[in-house]
Amino acid sequence: MKLEKVDLSGLSVVTSYGDGGFRVAGTRYEGSVLLRDEVLHAWPISDVDEITPDSLAPVLDSDDPPDLLLVGTGGAMKRLPAETDAALKACGIMVETMDTGAACRTYSFLAMEGRRVAGALIAV
Repeated sequence: MKLEKVDLSGLSVVTSYGDGGFRVAGTRYEGSVLLRDEVLHAWPISDVDEITPDSLAPVLDSDDPPDLLLVGTGGAMKRLPAETDAALKACGIMVETMDTGAACRTYSFLAMEGRRVAGALIAV
């Protein structure tokens, strides 16, 4: 899966969300996004049922995977597909699912603390 990758100048803190996108590091991005450190990927996911381990590869496939993946599942909290959840657990990555607003706030807080966190955020 080929995704647009944006190198952000500075910490990737989500300062707003809604209207189908996000404001990250001062710039508006349309659609869903994957965040890790100073890198943002456009993410062609619009529903939690579309999330697969392959769709998360841009933030998980590295020599230094995150300790925690926060998944913003849209307007309401939903569970990940069982196959995806099992694959993430097998990799040793802790996963928390929550509505997108809560995931944005939690991701930004943990990123500002310097924690090894990634965000998979479905646009609302």
